[in-house]
Amino acid sequence: MQGGQNGGISPLVLCGFAVASSGGPLAIATLYALSSAGLPPGALPRAMVLGIVIFAAPLWIWLSYSRRLATAGGLYAFARAAAGEPFAWWQGVVWSFSYLLYLPYTVTYIVYYLLPAFTHLSARADIVLQLGLPVLISVLVASGRRVWLGLLLISSVLQIGAVAVFGLLALLHPVAAYPTASAPTGPALPLAGGVQMASLFVCISLVLYLGDEAAGGAPALRRALFGAFAAVAATSLFAAAVLAARATPAVAASSFPGVTLARLDGGVGAAAAVGLLTLLSVAGLIVSEYVALSRLWREMFGYDTRRSILAIGAWFVATDALGLIHPHRFYNVSIIPSLVALFVSQVMVFAVYPLFAKREGALRVVPVLLTAVALAWALFGLYSALVTPAS
Repeated sequence: MQGGQNGGISPLVLCGFAVASSGGPLAIATLYALSSAGLPPGALPRAMVLGIVIFAAPLWIWLSYSRRLATAGGLYAFARAAAGEPFAWWQGVVWSFSYLLYLPYTVTYIVYYLLPAFTHLSARADIVLQLGLPVLISVLVASGRRVWLGLLLISSVLQIGAVAVFGLLALLHPVAAYPTASAPTGPALPLAGGVQMASLFVCISLVLYLGDEAAGGAPALRRALFGAFAAVAATSLFAAAVLAARATPAVAASSFPGVTLARLDGGVGAAAAVGLLTLLSVAGLIVSEYVALSRLWREMFGYDTRRSILAIGAWFVATDALGLIHPHRFYNVSIIPSLVALFVSQVMVFAVYPLFAKREGALRVVPVLLTAVALAWALFGLYSALVTPAS
């Protein structure tokens, strides 16, 4: 499944990894697009278009860095090339802290927030899943690159297909059948909604940590990153248009909008299918995060990949076990510092990009403007993480 020269990863397979690392097109369509921004359905397409336009700025900066750099260091390598090792070390530490929290709290999110939206499990089953999923994911990552690359590629293709089916089913259902309710509160300005939409794509940068494994080097990595964003943006825009046409405020206000819509369209079976496929989409992001962390630690600390995988796995399992003491509190306590660290790490990369561009002889008006947009986006993400209460 590596499909590249000398054992390297082909651009197509890299693109599959990047699509999965975006959080998954299906999860964006059925869960994040409405839930994350709190927008009324009618505003969603405009916000999504604006989000795609805004996200072009950070994407352009990552692509610009990766024109010369394709290593296991990802954003850490970008920061090092621009501002030196001490600054980059802190960027890597902050980024690692974010994703070390992301891994366990996302499992808790799956087990205690998403699953109850379409199925009823016993307390014993919740415990088994909370402990079992980190073990299963750790074993998957440790089983070798061929295995998880293949699964993520298959998952990405299935998700894009599922978004199309989900959208078609919704379009075939009469609008009058949907219940009504008051609109959820959300960003007061269209710009704020667009920035929130742009933040849905932030984890697509995880593919950058496979830079030194790309067959074809930096050009192949850049093609994979751009292609994946184009695919995810297109499916997200389609999903936004469908949700705007068919979802009511009651659907938007539910904890799992896609499941609510599927239940109205096709009953309990359709809701369960959408729910399970979305969970696989979210799980694909966890795998991508795990892989990226293992590559970063190899670059930062000189660990071999297997040692990194084992260390991350031990943390992952132990932290989710600790989270069983009070799962909802664990999730609420973890998510805010994780998001804060994520956006701080992005601010660090964008802030020093002009130094890199100057060194490369590419510091012009357009790069400066794009840097300003990327910084504003990341700072807004940081602000939102600080002021938005966990749920």
